[in-house]
Amino acid sequence: MEPIPPEPTTGTPKGYVSDEAKGRFTLLAGIIGFVFFLVQAVIPFLLMMAIQWTMLGSRNISPQVWNAVLWDGAIWYVEESLPRRVASRQEAMLQRVDPFDP
Repeated sequence: MEPIPPEPTTGTPKGYVSDEAKGRFTLLAGIIGFVFFLVQAVIPFLLMMAIQWTMLGSRNISPQVWNAVLWDGAIWYVEESLPRRVASRQEAMLQRVDPFDP
């Protein structure tokens, strides 16, 4: 068996068509890697901010049914909303539940 003669060195990097192609590939791979890194950092941040914003807008309501009264064929109770950062005062509302109305 005859040994294979080595290929003549042409100055191009192995696996690439030319030095220019290697430079373009390296630049493209770097840009794509940077974009994917940003996506991994930005999407969770935006998701957390969106969830926090919806939680901030909702009220934390606690019905006080242990003080409920039956009057005029309905159950009346006080419903309190706990203070939030946006509206720092506590609100209370009188609620009516009609157990006999379908």
